[in-house]
Amino acid sequence: MIIADLIWPAAYIVGDILTFWYIVILTIAFEAAAIKIFLSVPVLKSILISLVGNIVSAIMGTLLFMFLSLIIEGAIGLVFQLDSFSTVSWILNYIFMCFGSILIEILVVMAIWKYSFKKLFIPLSIGNVLSYLIIFYLINFNIFHHGVEIQT
Repeated sequence: MIIADLIWPAAYIVGDILTFWYIVILTIAFEAAAIKIFLSVPVLKSILISLVGNIVSAIMGTLLFMFLSLIIEGAIGLVFQLDSFSTVSWILNYIFMCFGSILIEILVVMAIWKYSFKKLFIPLSIGNVLSYLIIFYLINFNIFHHGVEIQT
């Protein structure tokens, strides 16, 4: 058995997000509905905005968040003397990844469609927060109750 000195939860989360691909479809649907309501745009445009934002966020965010979360892990380890898979670490990683995804999506949509940050924050947050809450529950139900099993 190989024991790693540092295994950061973001890598685990990203891997499981790919497992929960169907939640991405729900995210796009929730966001598209919110975009339609908050920005008063046609349905197809709201779907396109959500789809483009999520595609770019997925591509950029996957690797970016895994490596940037090392900063969180380092800070947690130094300040709180907690392990990588501590509850605090998990929760901070989810928050970091969720709001990082929202920020990436907002920046992409601002660049393409010229909406303001203020107009985009709530509708793009709705889908992301809901999907991360669902994924958090689905992943952590097993982890927090049964532990993490590392196979070599």
